[in-house]
Amino acid sequence: MDSSPEPIISSRSDDGNDTFQSMALTAAAEIDANDSKERKLERERHIQQLVQSEATYCTRLEQFIRFFTEPLSHHLSSQHHYILFGDLNEIYAQNVQFSIVLEQRYKHY
Repeated sequence: MDSSPEPIISSRSDDGNDTFQSMALTAAAEIDANDSKERKLERERHIQQLVQSEATYCTRLEQFIRFFTEPLSHHLSSQHHYILFGDLNEIYAQNVQFSIVLEQRYKHY
């Protein structure tokens, strides 16, 4: 389904005057331009939300490592620690890298 606005006047009047058609097409172009601006702003908000969400995730992951995995490493065997937490430090490192790249790309968007 096409969501573009239809012209108010779709054909010329009997005397050949296409003023109304021109006005309708101009109005449609303005609506498209406004829609484009709104879509760009919406896209920017979504990207900003993604950047912010990734940064928050990294912060929370870092806190989890600091307050849970590191303290428990002194009380668990390395095998049990790995079973519980796996490669959490590697996951954290990869997400920090991703967050940095994402933020840099957003700044140049």
